Amino acid sequence: MNAIEKQQQVARDLREKLHEAEKRQTELVAERDKISYLALTGDAPARKRLSVVNAELSGLTGELASIEAALVEAAKREKAAEEAQFAKRRSDDALAAEVLLSEAEAFASALDDALKTVRQTASELEAKLNQIRRSIGAGPTADSIRTNLRRALVSAAMGGPMHIVHLAPGERVTLAELAAPWARSIRNRIQALTGNAANAA
Repeated sequence: MNAIEKQQQVARDLREKLHEAEKRQTELVAERDKISYLALTGDAPARKRLSVVNAELSGLTGELASIEAALVEAAKREKAAEEAQFAKRRSDDALAAEVLLSEAEAFASALDDALKTVRQTASELEAKLNQIRRSIGAGPTADSIRTNLRRALVSAAMGGPMHIVHLAPGERVTLAELAAPWARSIRNRIQALTGNAANAA
């Protein structure tokens, strides 16, 4: 049972006491009203009983006031417990957020590194393909390389938080898919050149 539940139980117990005290007060008032005439007109037993009833009523008045004051205090304590629990939850959430932030910062740094790697690797790929084209006249043009690299980048980003533009399924492509026809074209050219060289020899 936590602090809030304890205060709620205290309040329930106090309300039960208040109910019982009010019930008893109602009973005593009814009895007082019933015997007051006899007690004040010479009936000794009624007079004696009236004194007892009045004394108990007097005590009940103080008890009722005390219970009501206790209920007010119980409500304050329940509210304080709720506020303390809320503050604890907020503190726990803040500590958890600090951990999440550290993880997010690590991911951001890793993503920066990955993007640098992508840029560097794309530049190296472009340079190799351009070098091949200059040397044997085969392979994609410089414009085709850049256009298709951008297309592959957009395709890879689709569906994620770095989504750039939408491509239809038929327009999406991976670098492996791009490289395959380029490689075939280049190998065919290499084979043609090396075959011709062998024949000439």
